[in-house]
Amino acid sequence: GTDDVYLDQLGLRWETVNDAGRRWLLIHQYPVPAGYSARRTLLALDVPPSYPAAQIDMFYTNPPLALASGRAIECTHIAASIVGVAFNGWSRHRGPGSPWNPAVDNISTHLALVEDALAKEIGE
Repeated sequence: GTDDVYLDQLGLRWETVNDAGRRWLLIHQYPVPAGYSARRTLLALDVPPSYPAAQIDMFYTNPPLALASGRAIECTHIAASIVGVAFNGWSRHRGPGSPWNPAVDNISTHLALVEDALAKEIGE
């Protein structure tokens, strides 16, 4: 589908795993903007069973991302264990101005939100 084509175009290794009844999309070596403690992370998205009718929400990283400046990042301390690996969840949600629309929203539009959230913390 569209998501597979998009993910393949990223040029990153990706996989889906099922753990405790949840389906996760893992994107390996996901690039992180300068200003963080790491330049790449293992990015995880919790893909609901009824996706794309149901929205993807939040995102998770391993290792946890910290700002190089040392400033704490709010709402990034939701713990998740995926196939035995500890992830750190970022509580980032769509606002009322941009509700999920199954006709147009997908992995690529959610990753755009992830990128916006990462950029926002470093003031880009």
